[in-house]
Amino acid sequence: MKKTIMLLAFLMIFSLFVPVNASNTNVKIQLNGEVLSLDVAPVMENNRILVPTRGIFEKLGATVTWSGKTSTVSIENNSMIIEITIGKNYAKIYRKHDLTGTPEMVKLDIPAKIVKGRTIVPLRFIAETLNAKVDWHSDHLTVTILTPDFKPQPALMLDKPIGYTVVEMDSINSNKELMNWINEHSHTEGIHSIKLNSTRYILVAAGMKPSGGYSVSVDGVYDLGEKKIFVEAILTTPKPDEMVITALTFPTQLIRIDGDYEVTNLDVKILERK
Repeated sequence: MKKTIMLLAFLMIFSLFVPVNASNTNVKIQLNGEVLSLDVAPVMENNRILVPTRGIFEKLGATVTWSGKTSTVSIENNSMIIEITIGKNYAKIYRKHDLTGTPEMVKLDIPAKIVKGRTIVPLRFIAETLNAKVDWHSDHLTVTILTPDFKPQPALMLDKPIGYTVVEMDSINSNKELMNWINEHSHTEGIHSIKLNSTRYILVAAGMKPSGGYSVSVDGVYDLGEKKIFVEAILTTPKPDEMVITALTFPTQLIRIDGDYEVTNLDVKILERK
């Protein structure tokens, strides 16, 4: 089981997200800068991505309804109704300004399906029909969706990776100043940073967890310019049937980064997605 956590800081933005399995790839869906946690993983088929309806399109301001009698999902906003039937290679679009009531028939590259009891539909077709901008970033296996009224922030730009090194705790036992700092911050959920002897250390802390089986790992560090950085990390949680110790744990990972980045932790906000 995976959880999504996003940490926003004044000069550093840290995102704990859940990579989802789609045709043996880890595909992420990012809506207006927020990495979404979906109850059914996106599916990639014939280079098209299908997603569950409610987890995304309600965030685009649409209302989603399901007809079990006709196996049809309806996605409605102020100007239109999109109807997609399971297994059909076309969609119907009813424009509310069209008084004839005759739908526009649009051919789909791939039909909607049922996966794990949930309806999944073509992402790009519906999002773009709802006037959102959709882009595929193959380098990061990420679909970004931007609504017309959203102004992209620098944190969305992940095209400038910078070097970092994972620091094993055993290798710094003799560094009392660093160890004291880690002990002081390791129980506090968030992102923590310190500069010692020209080296910048970053501690990713998941906070208190009720058992073993949790782990944190940094997945990438990116230069946003003006000494701002973006840190991507993964929080892995135990599976429901996994045997773990029953004890409080505090998962962390320590890294050091290359370059002179002034990192502060002002106005840290944590958003958790279950």
